Amino acid sequence: LWQAHSMDETFLINLCSHEMGNSNCPVSSAICSKSISGNGVNIGSYTDSPTVRISNGGYRFGFTLEYSSRQKCKSNQNSVVNSSITFTCGKTLGSPEFIEENNCVYYFNWRTSAACNYLNAPSTTEIPCYIYDDGNRKRDLSLLMKESGAYAVKSQSEKKMYINVCRNIKVDASSPLSSCGTYSSACTVSKNSQGTKTVNSIGQPSAKLTYSNQQIKLVYKSSQKYSQCGNKPILTNIFLRCNNGDKNNNGPSMISESECQYDIEWITEFACPIDDMISHSCILNSKNGHFNLLPLMNQLSDYQVMVPGANGLNYKYLINVCGSIKGIDCGYSAGHDSSKSTAGCQIAMGRRNETHRLGDFSNMILRYIDDELTLTYYDGSPCHDGFRRSTIITFTCDYSVGIGNPQFIQENHCTYLFRWATQYACLKSDGGLINEAFTSGFFCSLYDNTTNFMYNMIPLRLSDGTYNISKSTKFFQLNICDQVWGGICNKSHPNLPHPTPSACDSEAIIGQTSSHDTLVYEQNQLRLKYNPGQEGKKTTINFNCDMNFDSNTGSVTFDRQTSDHNYIFNFATPLACGPKPISCVTSDDKGNYYDLSDLYLANSNWGAIDGRSDQSHLRYKINMCGPVNTGNSLCPNISHLGACQEDTKNNRGFSMGVMTSNPEVVNGNLIVRYVNGDICHGRFRRSTRIELICSDTQGSLIFIKETPSCEYYFTWTTPSACPVKKLTGNNCQVQDPLTHDNYDLRSLANNVKDYKIAITAGQFYMINVCRKLVSHCGSTSVGACLSTGQTSRSLGIFNKQLVFDKGYLQLNYTNGDACPSHTGMKESTLIRFYCDESINGIGVGPKLIAGQGTCLHEFHWNTSVACPINSIVDCSYVDVINGKQYDLSSLSKTTGNWFVTVTNPSIKNWIFQINVCRSTNNVDGCSKSSGVCLTIKTPSKNNTYSLGRNKKGPYAIDGILYLNYTDGDACPDGKRRKSALVTFVCGRGKFGPPLFTSQKDHCHYDFLWIHEAACAQSSSISNNCTAVNPSSGFIFDFNPLRNSSMDYKVVDGRDHIYNLNVCGTANTDACGKSSGNCQLKSDDQNFHFNGGNANSRLYYEDGNIYLNYTGGDACHNGKYHRSTIISFVCSENAGVGHPVYITEGSDCTYFFSWPTQYACEREVECVAMKPDGSSVDLSPLIKPTDNWEAVTIGGQNGSYYINLCTALNPVPNTRCPPGSGICLKNADAAIPLSLGKPYQSPTIAPDGTVILVYVNGSRCPSDSSKRLSSKIIFSCQQGTLGNPILSDPPSNCVYTFHWATSIVCNNIVSNNSTCSIYDPSLKFNFTLSHLTLLKDNYVVKDGSNTIELNVCSSVNGQSSSTTSGCANSGVCLHTGSKNISLGLTSKSSLTYSNTLLMLKYTNGATCASDHSRKYSSTILFVCDRNAVNSKPVLMQSSDKCIYKFDWNTHFACPILSQNCMIKVGGKIYDISPLSQITGSWKIIDSSSTEYWINLCRPIVNGPPGCSSNAAVCKMDIGKTVATDLAFTSSQKIELSADNKKLLVSYTGSKANCQKSSDSVASVKIEFTCGSGVGKPRFIRYDKSTCTFYFSWRSHIACPTTRNKVSENGCIISGRSTANPEINFNTLAKAQGNWMIRENRHNGDNYLYYLNVCRNLNPPQNVNQCKGGSACQTKSNGFRRKIGGPNTIQNRKFYVDGNIIEMHLPTKEQCGKDKTKNVESIILFTCAISNSLGSPKFFYESGDCKYYFEWSTSTVCQRVPTSQGINGGVVAAIIVSIVVLAILLLFICKRDRRNRLKQMVLRVSPPDGYHYVPGGDGSSDRLLSSGGARRYQSDDDDDLLRL
Repeated sequence: LWQAHSMDETFLINLCSHEMGNSNCPVSSAICSKSISGNGVNIGSYTDSPTVRISNGGYRFGFTLEYSSRQKCKSNQNSVVNSSITFTCGKTLGSPEFIEENNCVYYFNWRTSAACNYLNAPSTTEIPCYIYDDGNRKRDLSLLMKESGAYAVKSQSEKKMYINVCRNIKVDASSPLSSCGTYSSACTVSKNSQGTKTVNSIGQPSAKLTYSNQQIKLVYKSSQKYSQCGNKPILTNIFLRCNNGDKNNNGPSMISESECQYDIEWITEFACPIDDMISHSCILNSKNGHFNLLPLMNQLSDYQVMVPGANGLNYKYLINVCGSIKGIDCGYSAGHDSSKSTAGCQIAMGRRNETHRLGDFSNMILRYIDDELTLTYYDGSPCHDGFRRSTIITFTCDYSVGIGNPQFIQENHCTYLFRWATQYACLKSDGGLINEAFTSGFFCSLYDNTTNFMYNMIPLRLSDGTYNISKSTKFFQLNICDQVWGGICNKSHPNLPHPTPSACDSEAIIGQTSSHDTLVYEQNQLRLKYNPGQEGKKTTINFNCDMNFDSNTGSVTFDRQTSDHNYIFNFATPLACGPKPISCVTSDDKGNYYDLSDLYLANSNWGAIDGRSDQSHLRYKINMCGPVNTGNSLCPNISHLGACQEDTKNNRGFSMGVMTSNPEVVNGNLIVRYVNGDICHGRFRRSTRIELICSDTQGSLIFIKETPSCEYYFTWTTPSACPVKKLTGNNCQVQDPLTHDNYDLRSLANNVKDYKIAITAGQFYMINVCRKLVSHCGSTSVGACLSTGQTSRSLGIFNKQLVFDKGYLQLNYTNGDACPSHTGMKESTLIRFYCDESINGIGVGPKLIAGQGTCLHEFHWNTSVACPINSIVDCSYVDVINGKQYDLSSLSKTTGNWFVTVTNPSIKNWIFQINVCRSTNNVDGCSKSSGVCLTIKTPSKNNTYSLGRNKKGPYAIDGILYLNYTDGDACPDGKRRKSALVTFVCGRGKFGPPLFTSQKDHCHYDFLWIHEAACAQSSSISNNCTAVNPSSGFIFDFNPLRNSSMDYKVVDGRDHIYNLNVCGTANTDACGKSSGNCQLKSDDQNFHFNGGNANSRLYYEDGNIYLNYTGGDACHNGKYHRSTIISFVCSENAGVGHPVYITEGSDCTYFFSWPTQYACEREVECVAMKPDGSSVDLSPLIKPTDNWEAVTIGGQNGSYYINLCTALNPVPNTRCPPGSGICLKNADAAIPLSLGKPYQSPTIAPDGTVILVYVNGSRCPSDSSKRLSSKIIFSCQQGTLGNPILSDPPSNCVYTFHWATSIVCNNIVSNNSTCSIYDPSLKFNFTLSHLTLLKDNYVVKDGSNTIELNVCSSVNGQSSSTTSGCANSGVCLHTGSKNISLGLTSKSSLTYSNTLLMLKYTNGATCASDHSRKYSSTILFVCDRNAVNSKPVLMQSSDKCIYKFDWNTHFACPILSQNCMIKVGGKIYDISPLSQITGSWKIIDSSSTEYWINLCRPIVNGPPGCSSNAAVCKMDIGKTVATDLAFTSSQKIELSADNKKLLVSYTGSKANCQKSSDSVASVKIEFTCGSGVGKPRFIRYDKSTCTFYFSWRSHIACPTTRNKVSENGCIISGRSTANPEINFNTLAKAQGNWMIRENRHNGDNYLYYLNVCRNLNPPQNVNQCKGGSACQTKSNGFRRKIGGPNTIQNRKFYVDGNIIEMHLPTKEQCGKDKTKNVESIILFTCAISNSLGSPKFFYESGDCKYYFEWSTSTVCQRVPTSQGINGGVVAAIIVSIVVLAILLLFICKRDRRNRLKQMVLRVSPPDGYHYVPGGDGSSDRLLSSGGARRYQSDDDDDLLRL
């Protein structure tokens, strides 16, 4: 039987049997435990086969056999004893090693060749090579076992003998021993007289080792029996004896020899008890001395050894001793195996730097056996056969080399051998055994071997000063680990010729430095002892842990003087605080309790990145209430490490402090400190200070700053920092008021029998929970009872009011029977429940804590039922490689869940609910720990399934964020459990729900979530007292916090008063005119310090907002200047709030926290859920930087600013109440009114409209008892984003806005085209042809493979032959050896739903993982208007037959009618009249290049090549196909800086830019105020920026209202005394009507009929056009009134420059924009020669305005005749001179003559103009009635350019 031993037990093991022989073990035992008494206990049976569990990574990483038994567990009678043996591959059979017993499970480890695969199968002759001696001490000979070769036995005989230990001899075929036989362990080689060698096998292992007479006996027997030996086999006896000092190891020696028996003696320390010769640390004590290898530990880098290999491949080895290496990436190539502490690493240079771990520092053994010192590291990366790589370093003593360096010797079957000559391998005999707990000898330091921690007092060393100590009449000066510089120590000391004083009193030197002072640990005290000074006086400094000082400082006091003249000082400092476990629970002086246990991470860490631009390579890992998990990191392996800094640029990690003290409460905030980290700047120890701020929402860890003394400041907003509250629940359920964790103890109710707790043989308690007792105890409602068997006493009436108090769950039973020990009191019971995840269910039940002799009986109950139902994980992720930090905590819901969008109509009855980083909330039928739930609705019932728990937070692969859910309900196959994967894609301005994409086997489900929360956090700096969240664009405005009349006063508990202001100077002058923080003292008028100069520069860094005042008064003798950091924290109910003092840093930085509502970025989920599970997402209407401004009709005054689902962005020159979602600014009101804050997600009304509610606005002016509120009603309006409209006054203090928009139209469309798809809701055709590559392909990496794909076309470069593998494929996988089709273009489909385009290629090659399926690919095109030259990214997929790609591109953005209006300063600029739906604006530049432009919507009926989403197209001369310049979706409208010009800009593609440029084309149109509609004009093209510039003069750009003129019977006033009136009645028709034709390119032909000054005449004045002045008709009978009554009440005239407009509005609602009505507008211009003229159709605008042009002499003005001869003569003379000069100047050249002609035309009397439409309905020329161009009157600068 195999054996293992503990301190008091022997374990017998028979793996695959239950035969235990004569061992006194139970019959069924496979594993038996025997105590000292000899009785055997079954701790693992073989009646049932053991459970096999494979390690992560597969068999190569080991496996575990788990045995169960029927033996009851002593500590838990509801459990049985189990055993677990973990096997890993080794080089010998090995032996089991007992590890521990925990919760009745016995754990063993076994490194054995039996756990390797067949390539390293165990030797068939090997026997167990260990034995336990009489004292149960293990003696292990396995290290003597040779893998190859043999030991030569010393002998006087000519016959040579060779042996191996415990196994056969293994040699090459060339060796003489090869003929000894495969199984032989002992061979003889003899030579005859002729010199012929004879090799004989004389034995192989025949029996196990035996131990007697202080020696181990190993017996080999030959396989044959020999007659000369009495027909018996030849015996070989090997006696191995421990070297106890009487003899040195001499190897095996023959002590007797005969023909039939060989006796061999071997004296070796390998035969000694193994524990006497090994150590698991770097210190080893032997009987003759000790070794200390700690000085070999390299704390800054690794030892490197370069070794040339075969085929030019070189290897680099990284090694460290007594510590892990600093390389971060070692071991990843070996099955992603990463260790907590890699001791050695092999790097194959040139093979993509393939790496292997060569051992684990935490699994090391230091041996000193037979005068050889070796250090072995085990458990490296697996080899091909599963053997875990290991390293053996053999040290040799050499005083001459100092530390020395390692040398590589060889590799032997994945064991790497090194030799290292060093002085530290020399046996030291001074002082005998050393204290293994501490190692001294380090300068000013002491090493704690048990915790791997170094105490270091170097920071206390003063380089230019002294510590001055006074006590009574004594005065001392001293320094730490250095001389005292200056002062009383430097006076003359005749009896000390070369003094080195470190401590002095006023008379003598009392201590001297040795220049290498070291710390010691004596009498549980950390000390520094100085060499004696004068008169034998000496000094001892005791260092005491005290956290009341900054990390690198302290305070020294004199304690006493001993009788032997030893001066004792005490130095209180955090530097004396060693690592230790800390508590998560703390309290403040007000009795509030705090519990940070929710922030403890068992398997990961909290992360943060360094926001400093020059330190972006630094990362931080921190844990709370427990040590940093150092696995897969650069962090040092230090006990109780609290914080770690990783330097990714230099591949090293630093301790930032260890856990030494519990959290402390400072001014209501929690402070956690970690001190005594690694040394920085040569003298300081790194430390960490974390300020945890109470908040309703969970934030992420944010790095703030690093001080000059290397203290790192962080902030963290979290509910865990809030005081623990008391809450009483019902029905045995309660919810944590902070974390919203749910607790439910109902399963503990026992309906069969009560819980019985025995006290004595006759006394016992009976208890039940959440129900009354089953047993009788007097009353019928008793919850607890004390019984003596004869009598019983009620200990309280049961109740179900579960109490959550100070983090504990408890039930209180009161009002029991009278208490016998206290008269007048009644019995009561307190049951406290404690969460214990290891106890499944009830556990052992309640345990009595106190009760006898008191009236309160207290019980404690450990159970997993008391654990919170909600599963919460860290929601942040730090991308170490790319230096980015992500935080999904904003998606974590404490109430309600996210409903998933389902686009597949066939599964509309599938309702998915998801929560992020915590469990779902209240989903009926779904496990309460589930993070994803699926409800399938059927007519008969609903079935609900858990799709998995979220066990760990988000992670990223190739820049894509994922969240994994596992361990859901059972899959249909009964073998697996349901799981889900959510893929997150960054979507700026996206706030919608997740989208269900696919499922496999009803077992795994995939979701896609495009959301702003998935974007990496970033930082920004603003200078106007605002801060911008660069991810969301949200603007925080802190200007309201600035106080111009008084300061914010803050005290710090040290009599200091801080006078603060925000973004401005303090109002007190005591600290100067520039101070933003003035520090005063209440009792000292001379105490005043400027804590930093004020500024308005706010920083936003990864969710933290702060002000930093710098440049204050000097401190610490001018070493630093005071500064102030004010961190603003969101607190919804705080209002303005007030600052709170936190701490003062060692560099005189004052830290304040300021809870305020102005720091809140409140959003509500902007998604309305339908009963069927589908949704309407309003988030595309959220404004990231500005706001919507409502259109007001019906006499509503003021400006209404609106944002959706979040607060308003700052409104220029308007201070809306903070948090407002809608704000009203009235010109006659001093203070804007809040019309409400975002309150809840939108809802869907029965009529299908969507309603969004805002509440809690300002006080209602009409009823001060109420607050203003608002609601917006959204209705479907296809093809436009729309605008909010307010048409009615508020009703009962509620404002109602209407908003018609296509966002609430919900269509799902698909077709089989791979290139385009039309959405009727948006009236837009999505086209992906712009992404098609004609020559190349898009390339995506998939590990070592490559994927190529194309859009709208097959991949290029593949033969059309089917043998190519990827013929006609849209996606192709290249594996190096072959090409695999991942989907055919002929089998493709394109779908559009919920702003997502999905392109699928199917029917690819046969799937390798499932031959019944074909490969397919899905490309998800995500709308990103800023993504111009983007590429696809491969996404993780659980289905190996489906490849998924994410592609952010603006081509996936729907082209909605863009907002055509902006409102600035109360003035509205609306360019919608210029937006054509009948054509476009066409321009020809000087080089005959043609341009087409439309505003607010794509070009209509553009030329060939102009895409359906183009706003501007261009066609060069000689070309027949146009190219896109810019796209409608990129349209931006703004005013110029001087507010004089309206600017419209677009961006587009690279097609028109220089090939070498990375720029994309952009178009800028500059509108200036002018008369009439105008038209665009090409200005220039800037090659360097690929920008096309246009100008456009139009009345649209005029900010003032055009001049409205009154009329009198269709007669308006003229503009000169010569023309007192203009009579339009001359254009009226008494019979018939004016007729105009319009032919559109889409085949529609219209006839328009209109009349002037009177309504239409018959026959058009019928049906729909009756009573109108203009009618649109078609030949099919279609009629539409487009002009209202031609009456003085309806008709309006406007004069705009030289154009007169007649407006004929109707009451017909515009179908394209329900905020507008249909209207006809006639533009009259002067044309003398045209007489009356006739109207011509101009265009139809996007807001249903029909424009007509009419050049007519009716509107021409007469020039009056000049009066007065003198003026005329003078004028004539001047004109003659000018004309003569101009003629002389221009007559010579033709071009000048032409210019002269133009000038003459220009100064000629105005004659009007009209537009001549181009063939596509656009106008391409601007002509006067006589054909001459008319110039505007303010273009006089044209004269200067002649």
